[in-house]
Amino acid sequence: MADEIVDSINDIKKNHAYLFGEGTMETKIEAELLAKSDLTMKIQEWVFKYSKQLVDDDLYSRISHRVKMLTMQRANKIRVFVYVEKYDVLPSLHDMGIHFNDSTAVRIGSSESAAPKDNTFAEALSGLFASGQKPKTRNEVLERIRKAKDFYELRKVMKSLIEQGAITKYGKRETCKQPEQCYWVIYDRAGNIKAILGKGGTTRKNYKTNGNDSLSNYEGKGYAGIWFQIAENNKTPKI
Repeated sequence: MADEIVDSINDIKKNHAYLFGEGTMETKIEAELLAKSDLTMKIQEWVFKYSKQLVDDDLYSRISHRVKMLTMQRANKIRVFVYVEKYDVLPSLHDMGIHFNDSTAVRIGSSESAAPKDNTFAEALSGLFASGQKPKTRNEVLERIRKAKDFYELRKVMKSLIEQGAITKYGKRETCKQPEQCYWVIYDRAGNIKAILGKGGTTRKNYKTNGNDSLSNYEGKGYAGIWFQIAENNKTPKI
């Protein structure tokens, strides 16, 4: 039975028509929460790749009835794998004649990737986003992030900053290619924000505590993190 579940998970991961998330924890409830959080982030990254915007925070609740789940034992822990079809996240793509080939969205009857080269994807996503006033400096961007009470509120703040063009790139820890060139938000399993780290190598500024800190202080301790880059035109002017 476990082997069949593993095979199913591997098949879904290879099929680019799906988005998925997973989590392995001591209890099923914890694993399920982690997996759903992972899936939500994957959906946001998928949308951001094409539209440079974040979906609204209640998207998951709107598509939850479409999300499927696989559960299995892994040693003394529980592994939960959740997945959803991209068409269920955005049904209008199917009506537009777009199917998924490898990791790109392709218009049926064409060999060209539709989404990155025209505004079809952005148009399909209209109505899922909000707007606000763009901060003028890097410090204003960081201050908005610092005021977030937890990760769930942070998602709203990040959504607004990305829409305004104040943040140009972001992602989960494993997607970061140049960690020293990125800002980081570190949070625990309950969503409590533990650190907001500036760019740097061994030593970074922690904008939450205003002291020195390091990304390595949070590695291998059960913390999660997202990285982001601030737009160049949001640099704080030198005095």
